[in-house]
Amino acid sequence: LVSGRSNDMQEQLESAELDIILVVEPKRTVGIKVLTLHEDTFKLYEGTMAKKLYSNENEAPIVYMPSAIVGRSTIKDVLAPYHLENRKFYRASSLETVKQLTVSGLGIGLLPTKVAETSISQNKLTELNLKRFPKSGIGKHTIGLAYQAIREDSPAIKALIDELTSYPW
Repeated sequence: LVSGRSNDMQEQLESAELDIILVVEPKRTVGIKVLTLHEDTFKLYEGTMAKKLYSNENEAPIVYMPSAIVGRSTIKDVLAPYHLENRKFYRASSLETVKQLTVSGLGIGLLPTKVAETSISQNKLTELNLKRFPKSGIGKHTIGLAYQAIREDSPAIKALIDELTSYPW
């Protein structure tokens, strides 16, 4: 079992160091099969339990993970269409860190819905509906499996695919 950044894991799969990966935006290439498990978007969330370190959600800093949402743009470019570019921004190296800082009241978290899901059910986070931010979210992406086509008949690969496709994404 290996964990890491999706791009790094994709490279390891393509070089046959790995047989199967569960990643964001899996890439279909020669000899690699892809199975989409879930489509997701990023939304804005606010902590519900801790004292907020900001007084107004319209001026609150935004906590985000650059490699998850920004790509080749800047966060200001990504959020400019929604008039959110003139705020403070706090960068984090993982989505889990973004979530925890948001729960702690540091700012508004820009998170995938799947990452926020458990904290919402535990009443630690709530989705924000800012006036100009799309209710459907931004940054649509897929979570999926990519695997070596020559390994698709492997009992272990078949069992893992069966287990992950039966999960209620």
